[in-house]
Amino acid sequence: MADRQRDPGWWLASDGKWYPPDLRTDVVVQAEEAFAPDTWEPHATMKVEDETVIPQGLTRLVIWGLVVASLLLLVAAALTFQYGSLLRSSSGMAVIEDAKLVADGWSGMGVLAMFIVGSLVLSWTFRTSRIMDARGASGRRWRGGWTIGSWFVPIASLILPRFVFAELEKISQVPFDSEQVDDRWKSMQRSTLGDLWWLLWTVSLVVLQVSQMLTLDGAEDPGTLATVATLAAVGYMALAGAGVTLALVVRNIERDSRR
Repeated sequence: MADRQRDPGWWLASDGKWYPPDLRTDVVVQAEEAFAPDTWEPHATMKVEDETVIPQGLTRLVIWGLVVASLLLLVAAALTFQYGSLLRSSSGMAVIEDAKLVADGWSGMGVLAMFIVGSLVLSWTFRTSRIMDARGASGRRWRGGWTIGSWFVPIASLILPRFVFAELEKISQVPFDSEQVDDRWKSMQRSTLGDLWWLLWTVSLVVLQVSQMLTLDGAEDPGTLATVATLAAVGYMALAGAGVTLALVVRNIERDSRR
């Protein structure tokens, strides 16, 4: 080491000193290590998603989406009841038509919101089912494609989604700390809240279908139209109740899975 170049082969290091050729490798390594804290920025740490944990962000989105859609449906139910009352009271046609337009508008928004949130529920259910698979839950029946297809099977869709959620409820109750869940979940119990959700969901579908059938018959007398409006309002209330209870079921599954 020297303060000046003593030979053409000598080289200038980052510390301002001159070194002979045979020391180039060792000195470069030492200099890099010595100056690294001041000249290098640490690399960002990559966050690896845990495949055994239900994502809280998606869960919150589903819950709040269901709550908002349910509130819209409750408003629609109240306005539809009001429309039915106007039909029975033989109010003026202008008042009745205005009430019908308002009720139809809110009903459309509520049903559309519930439809949009429904796609989020399907995504959450499918993803949660795969997470339960990653936890090693064995002996499952309602998994994979059933988490989505169960909603679209004619007639059977009135009961199959409950089987899917009942299975997820049971598995989420099994403590998971790297030990495989296996078939321990089968000894767990499904929730009463989940049964209430399924009951409200079924009632809403049946009642709304009946009201739709009466509408398709082309009924024009105020009495029949008032009955249709009342049935539709009851259906909206039941659907709103199903939305709120399903939000609670989703919250409970996510919460239990973190124990």
